[in-house]
Amino acid sequence: MTIGRGIVRRLQSPHVLLGVMAALAVLSAAVLASGCNRGSATTPRVSRQGSHVLVVAVGPGVLVSHDGGVSWSQLQERAAAPVRHVVVSVSSRVYATSTSRLLTRNSDGDPTWTSHDAPRGFQAACVAPVSDGSVLVGGTEEGHARLLATTNGGATWHRLSLDGSMHCVYAIASASRGHLWVVGSEGSPLPSAIEFSSDGGQKWTVQRTDPGSSWYGAVFADVKSGWVVGRDTAQNVGVVIRTDDGGLVWNRTTVSSVAGLTSVACSDSRHVWMVGNDASGTEAVVLSSVDGGAIWEKHSLPALSAKESVTGVCAADSTHVWVSGAAGKKGIVLYSHDGGKTWHVQASLVTSPLLLGIACSHS
Repeated sequence: MTIGRGIVRRLQSPHVLLGVMAALAVLSAAVLASGCNRGSATTPRVSRQGSHVLVVAVGPGVLVSHDGGVSWSQLQERAAAPVRHVVVSVSSRVYATSTSRLLTRNSDGDPTWTSHDAPRGFQAACVAPVSDGSVLVGGTEEGHARLLATTNGGATWHRLSLDGSMHCVYAIASASRGHLWVVGSEGSPLPSAIEFSSDGGQKWTVQRTDPGSSWYGAVFADVKSGWVVGRDTAQNVGVVIRTDDGGLVWNRTTVSSVAGLTSVACSDSRHVWMVGNDASGTEAVVLSSVDGGAIWEKHSLPALSAKESVTGVCAADSTHVWVSGAAGKKGIVLYSHDGGKTWHVQASLVTSPLLLGIACSHS
C-alpha cells in the first residue's frame, strides 16, 4: 500500500536517532521551502506533565532541557566529531555517540560527560542502553555492520556477532525480557536487514532482508508491536514496515510523499510518529498514527522564514512530541503539547546548524 501526498490511506494488512553515513546525510540535506499552509506558530504553555520531561537534542553540540523544552542549555563536548545520536534511559540517564566515542551523563543537571573511545576503525551510528550498566553501540567497521557492547560505560568493549552481512547498523530497538532488534542499510553487494535477539544480544537471527532499501529508524512498544522506517533506494521514496508478532511477519507501506523517513518513535502500541523530508523539496513531513499504523495522519508544522529539514522525533506520551531538524542555518526543536494539532518552535540555535537527533524521557 502507498501513502501519497496529502493522502492518508488505511492499510490492507492487520496491524515507531539517526545514522551517520552518506545515505542519511542525503536525506537530511533535502531541505524544505517555506510558505506552505502550516500550523500555528504561537507558543502554548508547556503542561505540568510535559514540564517534567528531560529532552536532549544533538548536533555539533548537545542541548539539554530539564523542563520539557521551556529552557535549554548548550553543553560542550570535546570530541571533534559531531554528536550523532542520543537516547534517554528509563532512569533518565543520557547516552550519546559521536563517530568514534560513547558519551554518558547523569540526569541531575551535572554538565560533566563521561567519554570513552570505541575500538579503532569502528564508526558509531546509534546507541541503546539494554539493561543496568549494559549499553550497545551500532555502526560499521571495515565495510560491514558491527555491534559493540559495554558494561562499564565504554572503558572496555566486546563485539557481538550478527547473523547477517548488512553494511551498517543504524538503529537498535529494545523491548522487555531481553528482546532486541537491529536494523541497517545496504551497501553493495550487502542488503539491508532486520536482525533479532531474544537473549539480550548474545545470539542474533535475520528476520528480514530488503535489497534496494535502507533502514534508518526502529522502535518497539513491546515484544510484539514494532515499526521500522527508511528509504526505498530504487524509487527514492519513504518506506515504513510494521509488525504485531515480534517480527515474524512485517507489513510494508510506501510513503510516496517523502524521499525517505529518518526517524520513528512511539509512546505505546497505538501512538506512533515518523518524520522525513519531502521528495520535491517543498515541505517537511511529520506523520502520526493512533491505531498502531493502520491509518497515518499528516501534520502541519509552523511556517518558518527559512528552508527546513526534519531529522528526529521523540514522544514522551500520546500528546507531548518533539521534532528536531534545521531551519536555514539554525538548528530547531519543534514541540506539540496536543498530539500534533498545534506546533511551536521551542529552540532555534545559530551554533547548531542541523540537529541530528532528539530523545526524551517518558512523562
